[in-house]
Amino acid sequence: MKRITMLIYILSATVLMAACSNSDGDERAPLRATNTVLVAGLSYISEAGGINACYWKNGVLTGLYNTEVYSYSEAYQVTALNDNIYVSGNYYRSSDNIYNACYWINDRLGRTDLGPGRARGIHIEGDDIYVAGHMTEGVSTFDTAYPCYWRNGVLVQLGTVDSGWAMDVDVNGSDVYVSGREVVDGERLAGYWLNGVKTDLTSSTGASTNVKCIEYENGNLHAAGTTDESGDYRAVYWLNDSPQQLPIPTDCIDSYATGMFVNTEGVVYVSGYCFTGIRNRACYWLNGALVELETADESEANSVYEFEGSVYVTGNISQSFENRCCIWKDGVREIISTEDSNGFSVWDPYF
Repeated sequence: MKRITMLIYILSATVLMAACSNSDGDERAPLRATNTVLVAGLSYISEAGGINACYWKNGVLTGLYNTEVYSYSEAYQVTALNDNIYVSGNYYRSSDNIYNACYWINDRLGRTDLGPGRARGIHIEGDDIYVAGHMTEGVSTFDTAYPCYWRNGVLVQLGTVDSGWAMDVDVNGSDVYVSGREVVDGERLAGYWLNGVKTDLTSSTGASTNVKCIEYENGNLHAAGTTDESGDYRAVYWLNDSPQQLPIPTDCIDSYATGMFVNTEGVVYVSGYCFTGIRNRACYWLNGALVELETADESEANSVYEFEGSVYVTGNISQSFENRCCIWKDGVREIISTEDSNGFSVWDPYF
C-alpha cells in the first residue's frame, strides 16, 4: 500500500496530467498545528525564462529549474517523508534533444538523475524510493520507449515491446505494482505489472487508453484510467481487475480519469474531467458517484485527496487563454498561481 503519500500535487502548463494519491494511517506522524498542502506541477517562472517544474507548499512556489543544465522541466508527483519533499519528473536538454527522468528532494539542487526517459509516479517505502516511468534508447526524444520503474535509481524494465510507459507505482510487502500501458501492433494494452508480470485490463487503438493509477489497500487492488468505447473515451475504475465505468453528465461525450485516492475505510475517490465537445469540465467521482466541480469554465482535475472529511482536488482552470493552477477544497475553488500553470497532484501530508 502507498504510505506517506496523501498528496496535493499541482503541475502546471499544458502537459500530461498524472497524479495518484494514497493513504496508510499507521505510519503517519502527528500533524502540526496547520496542515501542510503540497502541490507539484509546472509554472511559468520568470527566473528560469519559461515554464518549468515546481511545487507549492501552502501556496509558496519552489522552482525546480536549472538553466545551466536544462531549458525545460516537468513535475508529475509529490510526496513527503521525514520533513523531506520528493518530486518526480523530467527535464529536457535542447543541446542533445533528450528528456531525462529524475526526481528532486526538497529543491532544484537535490536532483537525482535516472537516465534518458520520463518519470511519473513516485512512492517511498521504508528506505526505498520507487519511481515509475519509461526509458528511451538513443539520443532522440522520439526513440524507442520502454515502460519501467526505478528502485533507488536501479532500472527495472517492464515488458519487451518498444512503445509504452508506466504511470504509477505502489508497494505492498515484497510486491511491486506498476500501472501503465504498452502498444503492440497498434493496440494499446493498458493494465498493470505485478512483480514484472503484466495483467491487461483493457485494449483498444484509442490514444487515451491507459491505466494511470494503482493502489493496494486493505487486501484490495484499486486502479483507475481511461478506456476507448467504440470511439468514446470513458473514465473507468477497477476493483480487483473488475471494471466500473464512471457516469458522466448528459451533455458530455467523453470522460477521463486522472487521479485516485483510497482511504483506509475503502472510500474511493477518482479525479478527472468530462468533455462536452467544446470544453473540458473538472469533476471527481466518490464511490462511483459523479461530483461536478465546474459547469461552465474550461477546467481539468488531475488529482484528489481526502483528509479529515475534506476533499482536495487539484488541477487547472483556463483564464485569459492561459491555465491557472488551482485547488478545489470541498468544491470551493482557490487559484494558487497567477502564472500559466497546471496542477497534477495534491497532498495534505502528515509532515
